[in-house]
Amino acid sequence: MQESAYAKQTLPEWQKKHPNARVSRNNTGAAYQGKLSTFSKNGIAKKILKNIRLIFFGIGLAVKDKKTGRTKQKGGGDYIGWESMKICDLISKDKLTIPECMEVCEGCQLNIKVAVFLNLEIKSKNGEESPEQIKFRKMVISAGGISKILQEGEDDINNT
Repeated sequence: MQESAYAKQTLPEWQKKHPNARVSRNNTGAAYQGKLSTFSKNGIAKKILKNIRLIFFGIGLAVKDKKTGRTKQKGGGDYIGWESMKICDLISKDKLTIPECMEVCEGCQLNIKVAVFLNLEIKSKNGEESPEQIKFRKMVISAGGISKILQEGEDDINNT
């Protein structure tokens, strides 16, 4: 199955298990930007871009493009967003991570929520992470965020 088809099938199921999470597609790439001009040549309307410049977009690691020498984004997950979580005093007292705290303190009296950065990578059955994806996922986790891979054929949906 292609990753896009797998994502359409998997994300709604994942979202049901994570009702406090919100994700959006993280398109990465490059495009030209400039001032759009319209003119007519031989009765045919044509459009051109003036003062064009190449722009890179998406969230990921800043990587220098070998062809242009410009910095672009690589390695960010297919979907990014946040998961809203309740903070409790067990985090500092018992040195629990936020997800561990959430499991322990369902009846916690401290009713403060935070939005924790969420990075989701969708992989087909034989898909593998690129070196940039591995590095970005590790950076997100080490900074206290959540980064998961939803791989076709694995039971990640219940474990993430």
